[in-house]
Amino acid sequence: MCTDNFVNKTRRKDLELLMRNFEFSLLEDKVEFFEALDLKTLEKKINEQIDHNRAIMLGVHSVSHQMHVDEEGRRFYSAVVHFRLKGK
Repeated sequence: MCTDNFVNKTRRKDLELLMRNFEFSLLEDKVEFFEALDLKTLEKKINEQIDHNRAIMLGVHSVSHQMHVDEEGRRFYSAVVHFRLKGK
């Protein structure tokens, strides 16, 4: 019983030290790159990431996109999305 109390107190002290040294910082900017073989897939990838980033309080600041046609006529789509902390 005495040993259990000692272990619990030690764990509690370790946890308190850890919490004092823990620093929380918000991610303010994030840039992500996307690519796909068609616009529908590109849009789906971007929308999924928008939902993920919304959970960490990032919203879309800007979007840039391009289409490339290779020698064989195949199209490639890409986009860059700049996410920024909401309210900034």
